[in-house]
Amino acid sequence: MTCRPTILAALFAAMVLSLPPAADADYTPVFGGPTYDPATYEGVYGVTVVGVTNDGVVGGWGSDVAGVAVRFSRSGVTILPRVEPFGANSYADARGMNNSGTIVGMSQDAAGNQFPVRWDGGGTMTVLADLGGTDPLGFPYAINDAGVAVGMVGGHPARWDAAGAVTQLGTSGAPGDFSHPTRINASSQAVGLRSVYVGQIPATVNHPVRWSAAGDATDLLLPAGEVYGDVALGGLNSAGTAVGWAERWVAAPFWHSAGFTAMRWNGSDTQGVILQGLTGNDGMALALNDAGTAVGGAPKYVGDVFEGLYAVRWDSSGTAATQLGHLGLNSWGEANAEATDISETGVIVGYSEKNVEGVSFGSRAVVWDADGNAIDLNTLIDPAAGWTLTSADAISDTGQWIAGTGWFDPDGPGPLEGYTRAWLMGTPTEAAPPIPEPATLLLLSLGVLPLAVRKARRRIPS
Repeated sequence: MTCRPTILAALFAAMVLSLPPAADADYTPVFGGPTYDPATYEGVYGVTVVGVTNDGVVGGWGSDVAGVAVRFSRSGVTILPRVEPFGANSYADARGMNNSGTIVGMSQDAAGNQFPVRWDGGGTMTVLADLGGTDPLGFPYAINDAGVAVGMVGGHPARWDAAGAVTQLGTSGAPGDFSHPTRINASSQAVGLRSVYVGQIPATVNHPVRWSAAGDATDLLLPAGEVYGDVALGGLNSAGTAVGWAERWVAAPFWHSAGFTAMRWNGSDTQGVILQGLTGNDGMALALNDAGTAVGGAPKYVGDVFEGLYAVRWDSSGTAATQLGHLGLNSWGEANAEATDISETGVIVGYSEKNVEGVSFGSRAVVWDADGNAIDLNTLIDPAAGWTLTSADAISDTGQWIAGTGWFDPDGPGPLEGYTRAWLMGTPTEAAPPIPEPATLLLLSLGVLPLAVRKARRRIPS
């Protein structure tokens, strides 16, 4: 197709104008979430990030004395509405977000009633339908890009369609078991947990369950040879494969926890497969992409000597853990790092304790390059901006945007107190480069992007 030069110029100008301004062109800009004033207790404190979209929109929840759901991006911050204005018991909690920026969660009124809610990309809140029983308690946990959400209502597993209509899903196990799906994929398959009382320590077991697109429930099986307690699920991909971890218990000399084992349930099977750790079977799988690559953390021992917690990757073709890099060892020779999320393009993010000659400087947000080397994101930002990025908690599917939490001190050594704050930034080019957006591909074809990059020197997506 032939484009007129005037159209090309307009597209180029539009893309350049869409770039966010940087305080210093040598640094990657950081876009902050809701602010907080420790002196007056005004604002939103301690935001937990639940996701980041391919457009760089972050969803989460924090506290403004009560709980509040939030959304922020390069363009600013939105405090999402609750079912009632602020009151003694009125609050909201966000748990899942899709690539349209739609967020699902729960909002409680002043009387203590909890309602399942959905906030669309414009910030409008909709109270979702319940199952018509006497217990209106509802809590969606996840939503896919088609707008289908899953969660629970009154202790029953439930699914809401894009219009907000609710369907009770099937159950497995005993009639009294409490079950709720926590993940959903593009095909509306879901995975979650059901709580089972087994009459001994561990007294309550969260057992993994898979729900088909038709709503039928099937128990996922745990590997034989161990007594398992609580189970947690870290991810579900488009093939129906899920990952997570289970707590191991031993009886002698008394019932006690013996660590965690990472597991994978392939979409074509119900039998759990142990993902090996760096020493034995200790580890936790926290996230999974559509290629089947899982990431998480695993402790490491040499003999009986603990050498720390390491970020690890499990490839889809096997069960062996690949150790990722870290930011130094502490005075005991231990690392402390964990991978928290992975994009569809294979970019991995998480955190690592920073140690220099055995002296700890605390946790730092990191991204791992294609060779598994840890890159401290703090080395890419303006040191005078007031930020210490402590953990990267989410990455967009395209790998272009990273979101997390950190410590923000607005005046450095000045009198103002610092506080925990959420942040957003573009993925550095030192990591596996993200897929270019259409406007970027156009500039590459015109041969003008290299000039623009040399002038701007911004490590941010276009």
